[in-house]
Amino acid sequence: MDTITITFPQVKVKIPIKGLTFDNIEDMIFEISQNIARKVFEKAITDIDDYLRNKREKGKLKNTGKRGKYFLTRFGDILYFRTRYKDRCGKSHYLLDEALSIVKNQRISLSRARIECFLSAFSSYREVVEGIRLLIGGPRCHEAIRQSVIKEGKLIIENQEKRLKQIENLDYPDKEAPDTAYLEADATYITLQKKGQEKGGKLEVKAGVGYTGKEARYKTGKSKRLKEKFTFIGTGKDFMEKLSLLAEERLSL
Repeated sequence: MDTITITFPQVKVKIPIKGLTFDNIEDMIFEISQNIARKVFEKAITDIDDYLRNKREKGKLKNTGKRGKYFLTRFGDILYFRTRYKDRCGKSHYLLDEALSIVKNQRISLSRARIECFLSAFSSYREVVEGIRLLIGGPRCHEAIRQSVIKEGKLIIENQEKRLKQIENLDYPDKEAPDTAYLEADATYITLQKKGQEKGGKLEVKAGVGYTGKEARYKTGKSKRLKEKFTFIGTGKDFMEKLSLLAEERLSL
């Protein structure tokens, strides 16, 4: 089995004890670990790119040299160099991107994007900047976070629409329908955030839940949980239609 070796360097730091606090040590160790992680990450990606270059089928792809790329991760920004190839038709290929499932023009890791989207669900983008600094470290512009969240949101909606279209075409496995199914829905208004400090008005967001009944959560006690539960969030007049489609698939209605 082909492998690569990931090496973590040994780091020694001498610091004066006078005036030192627990928080100082924590911040210092965290920053050092982030720096080490970025270097290790860059080296690992470089090794994988070299491996793919050496193992590629000769004659099909022409090596046109390396191209640098910045990528935002949960450790901060990394810079790595990947080999670009051209096929016989002149089309560019990056074997590294294909091997690591990096989509075209992707500049942020999935885990980092999830963190930013999660924090943005609870506070303003400007407040998320401080949350990112505390949790991950490093600077991040609130407008960059906003654009990242919007991009991820569009991808989620796009995939959701594709899934609902499959359900409309009955493209899902059959299973026995339950005797009873429950659908509940409600709505709330959220304040929109626009570029800068301008308020963007309000948007009605609708949430739905479907389930087939209740069951014991634990072996002992009275706590219950919903059986075969699924949730759906959307907007617009077609919300109930989409919720019903999802229920049709999940609960075999």
